[in-house]
Amino acid sequence: MAKLIEVQDVTTLPPRLVMAVGDALLCMATGGRAGGAPGVVHVLGPFVQGVMGPGGQMVVPAGPPSVVVVIARAPGEAVIEVMSGDPFGSAHTTTVHITVEP
Repeated sequence: MAKLIEVQDVTTLPPRLVMAVGDALLCMATGGRAGGAPGVVHVLGPFVQGVMGPGGQMVVPAGPPSVVVVIARAPGEAVIEVMSGDPFGSAHTTTVHITVEP
């Protein structure tokens, strides 16, 4: 069964992480990018997080993006950089080497 792994503070991510194909890493972050072997991981976002209201309307706060999703797509090695903090001020980049197992 694939796992959804939520990371509230990306600065606490370890320098190396092992995931399985199909796993998703949900990071509270303002941006992200992938490097390494193509097709091993896929970065989605950044997104602005919103909620569904009782009448079906979406409620989305104003402000910078707050979520990045990394999907483990195929076995191999990848490197991701996840950005956090204020994208217009004091941003921080966390680099993580990911091993994706079958």
